[in-house]
Order: sequence, then C-alpha cells, then structure tokens
Amino acid sequence: MTAVREGDQTAVETFTVGDAKRAKLWGKNGPWTDYPKRMLRFRARGYVLRDLFGDVLKGLRTVEEVRDIPAEPINVTPLADKVAGGLSSQIGGIS
Repeated sequence: MTAVREGDQTAVETFTVGDAKRAKLWGKNGPWTDYPKRMLRFRARGYVLRDLFGDVLKGLRTVEEVRDIPAEPINVTPLADKVAGGLSSQIGGIS
C-alpha cells in the first residue's frame, strides 16, 4: 500500500501472510478466514495511513484491528472492597 501526503511525503507499507501468521491472525475465524486478501490489504492500509496521517487520525483504528487485539483480564473488584479486605486482614491480626 502506498500513500502520499501533501508536501511529497510518501509511505509504503506491506502486511504479508508471514506478518499475519506471526501475529496469529492467519486462519483466525471471521474475516481472516473469509476474506484473507482483503484483511492483508486493510492491515497494510491502516499502517500506512497512521504513518502519514497519525495527526489527523489521533489513534483511530479500524474495527477489525481493534477486534484482533487480545483482551487483557481486568480486575473489576470495587476499590472499597479491595481496601476493606486489606484493612480487615491487617486489623484482624491485632487483638
């Protein structure tokens, strides 16, 4: 994928089957299986556009890219419970 920005800035980017395999995307259920050529093109396009127009996109990514980011476990325990649990265990040792 090639893109040109006013002022003669040019960026060229590729995203190959090898890149997709390293990222564990190749063969993944969904668009990677249904439309592999298109997904390679979209991923290359996303990289080149962020390289040249990052100031305009401000971190914007395609839905497909965001879906491919592995979810990290999030501790949803309310802070009050975390604090109370920590305090009660400390106070419990004092008689």
